[in-house]
Amino acid sequence: MNARLVRLGNRRAALCARSARLRRELAADGGALALRFGVADRLVAAARSGTAQALLIGAAAFVVFGRPRLVLGLALRALALWPVVSSLLPRLRRLFAAPSRPAAGT
Repeated sequence: MNARLVRLGNRRAALCARSARLRRELAADGGALALRFGVADRLVAAARSGTAQALLIGAAAFVVFGRPRLVLGLALRALALWPVVSSLLPRLRRLFAAPSRPAAGT
């Protein structure tokens, strides 16, 4: 009976060590997946927001009832200018950001 308890104890210790190792591997894999799919999560969150849905509905209505060629031309021009605009956005944000105030008492 004693030998059996020792074997069961050893087996339990081995299984606990394996479980801990597998938990660490899962945590590492989950972290890697979170980094990889972070952009997709933000895009889905933006698409689910009410503002994005309203903009999409408005754009679709404009395309259906407006002039689709004009909309496509404007979209292509905006797409062509996007690299320039995206490089200027951080500078514009800093320009129009509220000035930082010194801490009270200094």
